[in-house]
Amino acid sequence: RGEFQRVKSLVESHGLNPNGIEPNKNESNLIPVIAAAKIGNLEMVKLLIENGAELNRSEIKTKTNITHAVAQHGHLAVMKYLIEIIPKEGLVTLLNAQDAEGRTAARIAAWEGHHNILKLIGPYSKLNQSDFEDRTPLFAACYMQHIDTVVQLLQFDDVDPNRTDIDHRSPLTISATQNQIEICRQ
Repeated sequence: RGEFQRVKSLVESHGLNPNGIEPNKNESNLIPVIAAAKIGNLEMVKLLIENGAELNRSEIKTKTNITHAVAQHGHLAVMKYLIEIIPKEGLVTLLNAQDAEGRTAARIAAWEGHHNILKLIGPYSKLNQSDFEDRTPLFAACYMQHIDTVVQLLQFDDVDPNRTDIDHRSPLTISATQNQIEICRQ
């Protein structure tokens, strides 16, 4: 609570830029609103956004944006808030933006097994969009053996369970080679 009050004072009373500093291209950049989202600090995320934090920014090296960070760490309350405040067009753009490895927020959430995040973002996400190795969210969920996530993804009409990756493997192939009978039954 003390850190929140200190940041609130710095932003509101002292004019601290809620977007952080502008790094040069050779430096790492820590964007305050993304840092707050990574740890699930909804109160801090709200404060920074209310004071002008730009949501379309991403980290230079990783190309991680705020939806990627929330999807990776599974912070449901933060994702619900973002869905409420970001206009649909902007939300679709952020969710389907690719990080440095070509992963979208849905692909990241699937890898981590955050099926509740996928339930929220699925209607705004291109669920067959693949990373740079042609791996979709369904492929990631199967590979990581997250059955609840596989089930959640298969509830969306636009998920293609037969799509293959760069090595010509389907999600079913991956599940079968890992002896994941429950996933294979889905």
